[in-house]
Amino acid sequence: MSCLTLCTTTPAKEITGGPSSYKGFDSAGYYMISSDPASPYANYSGTGNTLNFGQAHVRQLVMDSLRYWKKEMHVDGFRFDLASVFSRNEDGSLNWGHAPIFSEIAADPELGKLRLIAEPWDTGAYQLGRGFPGITWLQWNGRFRDDLRRFVKGGCRNGP
Repeated sequence: MSCLTLCTTTPAKEITGGPSSYKGFDSAGYYMISSDPASPYANYSGTGNTLNFGQAHVRQLVMDSLRYWKKEMHVDGFRFDLASVFSRNEDGSLNWGHAPIFSEIAADPELGKLRLIAEPWDTGAYQLGRGFPGITWLQWNGRFRDDLRRFVKGGCRNGP
């Protein structure tokens, strides 16, 4: 199982050298754009550079990455941080019906059988148990994630 954040790239404020994002190649083609000139990129990820899953080439980048990790690294499942971003339309609205990335992963002969876990929220949506479009995906909440992380690191939880 591998934990992934595929909805964003390096925040611009952390860039100290050459390009470490797709902004230099095709900003409007890779990122969700806002109508606010002071903040040109939509911020559903908390980093100000949310990838645009309404674009087929962005989804293809993710699909190719997942296939690589499955084949070359023998990953048997993925947990996706901020997975609600996958269900956003190009205008930022939520696609409650058919967000393409979910059906593309499900239809893929290599990826469709993997364990898929979503943290079904982002900075503007909380979809836990409320019609998250990836219906074959498991979901977990932040408290469970934090408890699991603590357990794996050898810690224990004291109190509620």
